[in-house]
Amino acid sequence: ASTWARHKSRHRWAHMLVAWPHSSILRAIRLPLGVILLVTLAVLQINALLAEAGRPRLTLPLAPLSLQASSLGLLLVFRNNQTHERLKEAQKAMGGLGALAREIMQLLVVHVPPEKGRAVALAARLLALFGWALKMQCRNEPERLYPIAEVLLPRAHSWLLSRPHRPGTVLLRLRAVVGELRKDG
Repeated sequence: ASTWARHKSRHRWAHMLVAWPHSSILRAIRLPLGVILLVTLAVLQINALLAEAGRPRLTLPLAPLSLQASSLGLLLVFRNNQTHERLKEAQKAMGGLGALAREIMQLLVVHVPPEKGRAVALAARLLALFGWALKMQCRNEPERLYPIAEVLLPRAHSWLLSRPHRPGTVLLRLRAVVGELRKDG
């Protein structure tokens, strides 16, 4: 409920405007957007020069644009629906990962003897770090993982952060810890 309240809040738009220059979508479309901006500026400059000379300005007929409007509208609706479905799938998968992490911890706590508590604690920290690593990987913000990794893995964080695919690296380390516990009985 609080997520929905934050989502529909008007203050969300202020954050979006401030964060927009750092958007991954803007990074992806910056080249075509820049070309369109340059062409627009050139046409405006040419029209200003033509107006000073008393000559007719550059114009586009509106018929082709109006014919394309409905097809573009449909395309946007379909893309929006597809994006919404992908978001729902991702939320469901992340929820499943949380449930799976809890199940792994419950199994370790119940079945691992108390003298192996350090290994169970390491597994718990790795499980927590996996969620953060996956989030930072999806958002393409690898530098934000550093302080979290430094707290959760004080001795091994630099090794983890030197790897390119950090969520996979965390899972491999977790697998090694659990495999060692299994090997020890």
